Amino acid sequence: MKSAVTRFEDTLNAALHSSVPELVQLAVCIQSILNASSQAARERVKSSLGKDLSLGYHRADSPAIQQQRHLVRAALLVQIVLQVPTMNRQTGNALLALTTVNLLNYIQSLFNFANKASPVIFGDGVCSTAFNDVGRGGIKHELQYGSSSGDFKHLCYVPTREMVWVKSIRIGDVTHNNIAPYGDGANFNRILFAPWYPTSISATDSPASPQPNLSTLDHTIVDKHTHSTNMATGPMVGENPVSDPIFMFKAPLIDSELIQEQWYQYNDTGNSLTWNRQNVGVDGNIDPYWKNIPGGNFTLVRTLYHNSHGVWRLRFRKFHGLNVICENEVDVINHRGIAAR
Repeated sequence: MKSAVTRFEDTLNAALHSSVPELVQLAVCIQSILNASSQAARERVKSSLGKDLSLGYHRADSPAIQQQRHLVRAALLVQIVLQVPTMNRQTGNALLALTTVNLLNYIQSLFNFANKASPVIFGDGVCSTAFNDVGRGGIKHELQYGSSSGDFKHLCYVPTREMVWVKSIRIGDVTHNNIAPYGDGANFNRILFAPWYPTSISATDSPASPQPNLSTLDHTIVDKHTHSTNMATGPMVGENPVSDPIFMFKAPLIDSELIQEQWYQYNDTGNSLTWNRQNVGVDGNIDPYWKNIPGGNFTLVRTLYHNSHGVWRLRFRKFHGLNVICENEVDVINHRGIAAR
Protein backbone atom coordinates (compact mmCIF):
# COMPACT_ATOMS: atom_id res chain seq x y z
CA MET A 1 0.00 0.00 0.00
CA LYS A 2 1.29 3.46 -0.85
CA SER A 3 2.44 5.79 1.90
CA ALA A 4 0.14 8.65 2.84
CA VAL A 5 2.59 11.19 1.37
CA THR A 6 2.81 9.34 -1.95
CA ARG A 7 -0.97 9.01 -2.05
CA PHE A 8 -1.36 12.75 -1.55
CA GLU A 9 1.25 13.57 -4.20
CA ASP A 10 -0.43 11.27 -6.74
CA THR A 11 -3.80 12.87 -5.96
CA LEU A 12 -2.45 16.39 -6.36
CA ASN A 13 -0.82 15.44 -9.65
CA ALA A 14 -4.15 14.02 -10.91
CA ALA A 15 -5.88 17.26 -9.89
CA LEU A 16 -3.27 19.35 -11.71
CA HIS A 17 -4.03 17.43 -14.92
CA SER A 18 -7.81 17.36 -14.49
CA SER A 19 -10.23 18.66 -17.12
CA VAL A 20 -12.01 20.76 -14.44
CA PRO A 21 -10.35 24.22 -14.46
CA GLU A 22 -11.35 24.99 -10.87
CA LEU A 23 -9.79 21.73 -9.68
CA VAL A 24 -6.56 22.58 -11.48
CA GLN A 25 -6.56 26.05 -9.89
CA LEU A 26 -7.17 24.58 -6.46
CA ALA A 27 -4.29 22.14 -6.95
CA VAL A 28 -2.02 25.01 -8.01
CA CYS A 29 -3.12 26.94 -4.93
CA ILE A 30 -2.36 23.99 -2.61
CA GLN A 31 0.98 23.43 -4.31
CA SER A 32 2.02 27.08 -4.01
CA ILE A 33 1.12 27.17 -0.32
CA LEU A 34 3.08 23.99 0.33
CA ASN A 35 6.08 25.29 -1.60
CA ALA A 36 6.13 28.37 0.62
CA SER A 37 6.17 26.21 3.77
CA SER A 38 9.05 24.52 5.54
CA GLN A 39 9.98 20.97 4.59
CA ALA A 40 8.75 19.64 7.93
CA ALA A 41 5.42 21.46 7.58
CA ARG A 42 4.97 20.15 4.03
CA GLU A 43 5.49 16.57 5.13
CA ARG A 44 3.03 16.93 8.00
CA VAL A 45 0.33 18.36 5.72
CA LYS A 46 0.92 15.76 3.00
CA SER A 47 0.80 12.92 5.51
CA SER A 48 -2.37 14.23 7.18
CA LEU A 49 -4.23 14.79 3.91
CA GLY A 50 -2.92 11.53 2.47
CA LYS A 51 -4.48 9.59 5.33
CA ASP A 52 -7.82 11.32 4.73
CA LEU A 53 -7.65 10.34 1.06
CA SER A 54 -7.22 6.62 1.72
CA LEU A 55 -9.59 4.31 -0.16
CA GLY A 56 -8.25 1.12 1.36
CA TYR A 57 -6.06 -1.57 -0.16
CA HIS A 58 -6.55 -2.51 -3.81
CA ARG A 59 -4.57 -4.52 -6.31
CA ALA A 60 -2.77 -2.81 -9.17
CA ASP A 61 -5.28 -2.49 -11.99
CA SER A 62 -5.16 -0.86 -15.39
CA PRO A 63 -3.84 2.71 -15.70
CA ALA A 64 -7.43 3.87 -16.36
CA ILE A 65 -8.70 2.40 -13.07
CA GLN A 66 -5.73 3.83 -11.18
CA GLN A 67 -6.44 7.26 -12.70
CA GLN A 68 -10.10 6.94 -11.68
CA ARG A 69 -9.07 6.30 -8.07
CA HIS A 70 -6.78 9.33 -8.14
CA LEU A 71 -9.72 11.41 -9.39
CA VAL A 72 -11.92 10.04 -6.59
CA ARG A 73 -9.27 11.13 -4.10
CA ALA A 74 -9.17 14.53 -5.80
CA ALA A 75 -12.90 14.85 -5.14
CA LEU A 76 -12.29 13.99 -1.49
CA LEU A 77 -9.51 16.60 -1.42
CA VAL A 78 -11.90 19.26 -2.74
CA GLN A 79 -14.43 18.37 -0.04
CA ILE A 80 -11.76 18.69 2.64
CA VAL A 81 -10.14 21.93 1.44
CA LEU A 82 -13.43 23.73 0.71
CA GLN A 83 -14.85 22.42 4.00
CA VAL A 84 -17.99 21.21 2.27
CA PRO A 85 -20.65 20.42 4.93
CA THR A 86 -21.20 16.74 5.67
CA MET A 87 -24.69 16.84 4.18
CA ASN A 88 -23.23 17.86 0.81
CA ARG A 89 -20.39 15.33 0.77
CA GLN A 90 -20.03 11.89 -0.78
CA THR A 91 -18.06 9.02 0.74
CA GLY A 92 -15.15 7.42 -1.05
CA ASN A 93 -17.17 4.29 -1.81
CA ALA A 94 -20.01 6.34 -3.29
CA LEU A 95 -17.56 8.23 -5.49
CA LEU A 96 -15.90 5.01 -6.65
CA ALA A 97 -19.26 3.89 -8.00
CA LEU A 98 -19.56 6.92 -10.29
CA THR A 99 -18.57 7.00 -13.93
CA THR A 100 -15.74 9.36 -14.88
CA VAL A 101 -18.21 11.85 -16.40
CA ASN A 102 -20.44 11.82 -13.31
CA LEU A 103 -17.40 12.13 -11.07
CA LEU A 104 -16.18 15.21 -12.96
CA ASN A 105 -19.68 16.69 -12.76
CA TYR A 106 -19.70 16.07 -9.01
CA ILE A 107 -16.36 17.83 -8.59
CA GLN A 108 -17.68 20.77 -10.61
CA SER A 109 -20.78 20.92 -8.39
CA LEU A 110 -18.55 21.25 -5.31
CA PHE A 111 -17.02 24.41 -6.73
CA ASN A 112 -20.46 25.68 -7.69
CA PHE A 113 -21.47 25.21 -4.06
CA ALA A 114 -18.39 27.06 -2.81
CA ASN A 115 -19.04 29.93 -5.22
CA LYS A 116 -22.50 30.65 -3.82
CA ALA A 117 -21.05 32.75 -1.02
CA SER A 118 -20.97 36.51 -1.45
CA PRO A 119 -18.97 39.30 0.16
CA VAL A 120 -20.96 41.25 2.77
CA ILE A 121 -19.98 44.78 3.79
CA PHE A 122 -20.39 45.64 7.46
CA GLY A 123 -21.40 49.14 8.57
CA ASP A 124 -20.41 52.57 7.32
CA GLY A 125 -16.67 52.07 7.45
CA VAL A 126 -14.04 54.56 8.57
CA CYS A 127 -13.18 57.74 6.67
CA SER A 128 -10.26 60.12 6.60
CA THR A 129 -8.96 63.04 4.52
CA ALA A 130 -5.29 62.09 4.78
CA PHE A 131 -3.52 64.27 2.20
CA ASN A 132 -0.80 61.71 1.43
CA ASP A 133 -3.46 59.13 0.52
CA VAL A 134 -6.06 61.13 -1.36
CA GLY A 135 -4.64 64.59 -2.01
CA ARG A 136 -6.37 67.91 -1.67
CA GLY A 137 -10.12 67.64 -1.13
CA GLY A 138 -10.21 63.84 -1.38
CA ILE A 139 -11.59 61.13 0.88
CA LYS A 140 -10.21 57.76 1.94
CA HIS A 141 -12.90 55.25 2.86
CA GLU A 142 -12.06 51.91 4.51
CA LEU A 143 -14.66 49.17 4.93
CA GLN A 144 -14.63 45.77 6.58
CA TYR A 145 -16.29 42.85 4.84
CA GLY A 146 -17.02 39.20 5.44
CA SER A 147 -18.43 36.15 3.67
CA SER A 148 -22.12 35.34 3.67
CA SER A 149 -21.16 31.72 4.36
CA GLY A 150 -19.00 32.68 7.32
CA ASP A 151 -15.96 31.21 5.55
CA PHE A 152 -13.59 33.49 3.62
CA LYS A 153 -12.25 30.72 1.41
CA HIS A 154 -15.65 30.64 -0.32
CA LEU A 155 -14.79 34.07 -1.76
CA CYS A 156 -11.60 32.80 -3.35
CA TYR A 157 -13.14 32.39 -6.82
CA VAL A 158 -15.63 35.27 -6.56
CA PRO A 159 -14.32 38.34 -8.44
CA THR A 160 -15.69 41.76 -7.50
CA ARG A 161 -15.83 45.21 -9.01
CA GLU A 162 -16.91 48.75 -8.21
CA MET A 163 -19.49 50.47 -10.40
CA VAL A 164 -20.45 54.14 -10.22
CA TRP A 165 -23.44 55.54 -12.10
CA VAL A 166 -24.36 59.18 -12.56
CA LYS A 167 -27.89 59.53 -11.17
CA SER A 168 -28.33 63.24 -11.80
CA ILE A 169 -26.42 66.34 -12.79
CA ARG A 170 -27.72 69.83 -12.05
CA ILE A 171 -26.05 72.58 -14.10
CA GLY A 172 -27.43 75.90 -12.92
CA ASP A 173 -31.21 75.51 -12.91
CA VAL A 174 -31.29 72.54 -15.31
CA THR A 175 -31.20 68.98 -13.95
CA HIS A 176 -30.48 65.85 -16.01
CA ASN A 177 -31.69 62.60 -14.40
CA ASN A 178 -30.95 58.88 -14.79
CA ILE A 179 -27.97 59.27 -17.07
CA ALA A 180 -26.91 55.98 -18.64
CA PRO A 181 -23.62 54.46 -17.47
CA TYR A 182 -20.64 54.66 -19.79
CA GLY A 183 -21.98 57.79 -21.36
CA ASP A 184 -19.72 57.88 -24.39
CA GLY A 185 -20.86 54.37 -25.36
CA ALA A 186 -24.51 54.66 -24.39
CA ASN A 187 -25.95 57.42 -26.59
CA PHE A 188 -24.78 60.14 -24.24
CA ASN A 189 -21.98 62.61 -24.77
CA ARG A 190 -20.44 63.49 -21.41
CA ILE A 191 -19.13 66.83 -22.63
CA LEU A 192 -22.72 68.09 -22.75
CA PHE A 193 -22.65 67.90 -18.98
CA ALA A 194 -19.43 69.81 -18.38
CA PRO A 195 -18.02 70.65 -15.90
CA TRP A 196 -18.47 67.10 -14.54
CA TYR A 197 -16.17 64.20 -15.48
CA PRO A 198 -16.34 61.24 -15.73
CA THR A 199 -19.83 59.78 -16.12
CA SER A 200 -19.11 56.39 -14.59
CA ILE A 201 -16.27 54.08 -13.72
CA SER A 202 -15.52 50.44 -13.14
CA ALA A 203 -12.53 49.78 -10.93
CA THR A 204 -10.60 46.70 -9.93
CA ASP A 205 -10.90 47.66 -6.24
CA SER A 206 -11.79 44.29 -4.87
CA PRO A 207 -12.67 42.75 -1.53
CA ALA A 208 -12.10 39.30 -3.00
CA SER A 209 -9.81 37.79 -5.59
CA PRO A 210 -10.63 35.87 -8.77
CA GLN A 211 -7.34 34.05 -8.27
CA PRO A 212 -6.95 30.79 -6.36
CA ASN A 213 -4.52 32.14 -3.78
CA LEU A 214 -6.35 32.19 -0.44
CA SER A 215 -3.79 34.54 1.09
CA THR A 216 -4.92 37.45 -1.13
CA LEU A 217 -7.99 38.06 1.02
CA ASP A 218 -7.28 40.85 3.51
CA HIS A 219 -10.88 41.46 4.61
CA THR A 220 -10.69 45.19 3.85
CA ILE A 221 -11.84 47.46 1.04
CA VAL A 222 -9.97 50.75 0.65
CA ASP A 223 -11.73 53.27 -1.58
CA LYS A 224 -9.78 56.43 -2.43
CA HIS A 225 -11.65 59.36 -3.98
CA THR A 226 -9.42 62.02 -5.51
CA HIS A 227 -10.14 64.98 -7.76
CA SER A 228 -7.20 65.12 -10.13
CA THR A 229 -4.36 63.10 -11.63
CA ASN A 230 -2.16 65.42 -9.56
CA MET A 231 -3.52 64.84 -6.07
CA ALA A 232 -1.73 67.88 -4.65
CA THR A 233 -3.77 70.27 -6.78
CA GLY A 234 -7.19 68.76 -6.11
CA PRO A 235 -10.21 70.35 -7.81
CA MET A 236 -9.00 72.60 -10.66
CA VAL A 237 -10.68 74.50 -13.45
CA GLY A 238 -9.16 74.65 -16.93
CA GLU A 239 -9.98 75.01 -20.59
CA ASN A 240 -9.96 71.36 -21.63
CA PRO A 241 -10.57 68.67 -18.96
CA VAL A 242 -11.21 66.05 -21.65
CA SER A 243 -7.63 66.10 -22.97
CA ASP A 244 -5.93 67.14 -19.73
CA PRO A 245 -7.08 65.04 -16.72
CA ILE A 246 -5.37 67.32 -14.23
CA PHE A 247 -8.48 69.53 -14.53
CA MET A 248 -11.76 68.50 -12.91
CA PHE A 249 -13.88 71.36 -14.26
CA LYS A 250 -14.21 73.23 -17.52
CA ALA A 251 -14.49 77.01 -17.50
CA PRO A 252 -16.70 78.87 -17.06
CA LEU A 253 -17.88 77.49 -13.72
CA ILE A 254 -21.55 77.45 -12.79
CA ASP A 255 -23.41 76.49 -9.63
CA SER A 256 -24.06 72.75 -9.99
CA GLU A 257 -24.30 69.37 -8.31
CA LEU A 258 -23.38 65.81 -9.30
CA ILE A 259 -25.03 62.80 -7.63
CA GLN A 260 -23.55 59.35 -8.27
CA GLU A 261 -24.60 55.92 -7.07
CA GLN A 262 -21.81 53.54 -6.12
CA TRP A 263 -22.26 49.78 -5.91
CA TYR A 264 -19.77 47.10 -5.07
CA GLN A 265 -20.68 43.97 -7.03
CA TYR A 266 -19.66 40.30 -7.16
CA ASN A 267 -19.83 37.46 -9.67
CA ASP A 268 -20.51 33.94 -8.38
CA THR A 269 -20.98 32.16 -11.70
CA GLY A 270 -17.63 30.38 -11.41
CA ASN A 271 -17.24 31.06 -15.14
CA SER A 272 -14.19 33.19 -15.90
CA LEU A 273 -15.67 34.12 -19.29
CA THR A 274 -18.20 36.30 -17.40
CA TRP A 275 -15.61 38.06 -15.22
CA ASN A 276 -15.09 41.10 -17.45
CA ARG A 277 -15.06 43.94 -14.94
CA GLN A 278 -15.87 46.55 -17.58
CA ASN A 279 -19.00 44.92 -19.00
CA VAL A 280 -22.23 46.72 -18.12
CA GLY A 281 -24.50 44.49 -20.19
CA VAL A 282 -25.94 44.46 -23.66
CA ASP A 283 -28.49 47.15 -22.84
CA GLY A 284 -25.88 49.51 -21.41
CA ASN A 285 -27.28 49.22 -17.89
CA ILE A 286 -27.48 45.65 -16.60
CA ASP A 287 -24.91 42.87 -16.61
CA PRO A 288 -26.73 39.65 -15.59
CA TYR A 289 -23.55 38.03 -14.29
CA TRP A 290 -22.91 40.63 -11.58
CA LYS A 291 -24.86 41.08 -8.35
CA ASN A 292 -24.83 43.85 -5.76
CA ILE A 293 -22.91 43.10 -2.57
CA PRO A 294 -25.19 43.38 0.46
CA GLY A 295 -24.34 46.56 2.34
CA GLY A 296 -22.27 47.82 -0.59
CA ASN A 297 -24.40 50.74 -1.81
CA PHE A 298 -23.15 54.33 -1.39
CA THR A 299 -24.07 57.76 -2.76
CA LEU A 300 -21.48 60.33 -3.82
CA VAL A 301 -22.53 64.00 -3.89
CA ARG A 302 -20.25 66.72 -5.25
CA THR A 303 -21.59 70.27 -4.97
CA LEU A 304 -19.95 73.20 -6.76
CA TYR A 305 -21.02 76.59 -5.40
CA HIS A 306 -19.98 80.25 -5.17
CA ASN A 307 -19.55 81.22 -1.52
CA SER A 308 -20.17 84.59 0.14
CA HIS A 309 -16.56 85.63 -0.45
CA GLY A 310 -16.90 85.16 -4.20
CA VAL A 311 -14.78 81.99 -4.28
CA TRP A 312 -15.81 78.73 -5.95
CA ARG A 313 -15.91 75.81 -3.52
CA LEU A 314 -16.32 72.05 -3.98
CA ARG A 315 -18.08 70.14 -1.21
CA PHE A 316 -17.73 66.34 -1.48
CA ARG A 317 -19.93 64.07 0.66
CA LYS A 318 -20.31 60.29 0.74
CA PHE A 319 -23.49 58.73 2.09
CA HIS A 320 -24.34 55.22 3.27
CA GLY A 321 -28.11 55.34 3.26
CA LEU A 322 -28.98 58.60 5.02
CA ASN A 323 -25.71 58.76 6.96
CA VAL A 324 -23.03 61.20 5.81
CA ILE A 325 -19.97 59.03 6.42
CA CYS A 326 -17.34 61.21 4.70
CA GLU A 327 -17.08 64.92 3.94
CA ASN A 328 -14.45 67.30 2.64
CA GLU A 329 -14.62 70.84 1.21
CA VAL A 330 -11.97 72.95 -0.57
CA ASP A 331 -11.56 75.92 -2.90
CA VAL A 332 -11.51 75.26 -6.63
CA ILE A 333 -8.23 76.63 -8.01
CA ASN A 334 -7.09 77.74 -11.46
CA HIS A 335 -3.91 76.79 -13.32
CA ARG A 336 -1.97 79.38 -11.30
CA GLY A 337 -3.03 77.73 -8.03
CA ILE A 338 -5.26 80.66 -7.08
CA ALA A 339 -8.85 80.21 -5.85
CA ALA A 340 -11.22 80.53 -8.78
CA ARG A 341 -13.64 83.47 -8.71
